[in-house]
Amino acid sequence: MAAAAPLAWSPAPEERALYARWFELAGGARTGSLSGEEAVKFLLQTGLQRETLREVWNLSDPAKRGALAFDGFCVALRLVSLAQSGIPPSRDAFLLYYATPLPPPRFALPT
Repeated sequence: MAAAAPLAWSPAPEERALYARWFELAGGARTGSLSGEEAVKFLLQTGLQRETLREVWNLSDPAKRGALAFDGFCVALRLVSLAQSGIPPSRDAFLLYYATPLPPPRFALPT
């Protein structure tokens, strides 16, 4: 059985600009990708359970590179939006809700 193709998603222009700012904030501007450590640190601020974030990561980095380029980061944030909307992140859910408008992810403010 062949591996599933990587998920891809192109956010609307306003959302893309917001995601680009978050990508830069998380550390992606330096190298053009986020290391696993940078991504985990950033995504933990969503307040989602680690198991949920593990599934988000697995779907966003199917090649297991241990890093996310901007496109993979966008997929991760879309999956976070699904999870925060009460929809468990999965490949099927991603495809089912592909064109459904969802709010951008919410993040806890650092204390």
